[in-house]
Amino acid sequence: MRVETFLTVTLGILVLFVGKRLNDAIPFLREFSIPEPVTGGLLFSVLFGIVYAASGVAVEFNLAVRDVLLVYFFTTIGINASALDTRIVSIRSQPIIRCQMTLTHQRAAP
Repeated sequence: MRVETFLTVTLGILVLFVGKRLNDAIPFLREFSIPEPVTGGLLFSVLFGIVYAASGVAVEFNLAVRDVLLVYFFTTIGINASALDTRIVSIRSQPIIRCQMTLTHQRAAP
């Protein structure tokens, strides 16, 4: 079974929220600072593994948007790392934004 891009991203968001709820409910996870995406991802991996073992149906995700989302993710980490110094952010973010726009434009072109 192949899961298309929109549903893949939606499931990713759902995994994040489920992980958040689990981390809030289980003190052990909070105590050892287990990230919500890891908690939710592990649960969903086990569920998809059970589905595969029980029915033989493998779930495949369309990862076409993954590269663009990774650029956004690492860009926000880089900007947040220096967010306290606004002068540095304004200087450093211009090349990052240009690179991001270029990559996004190249991805959109046929």
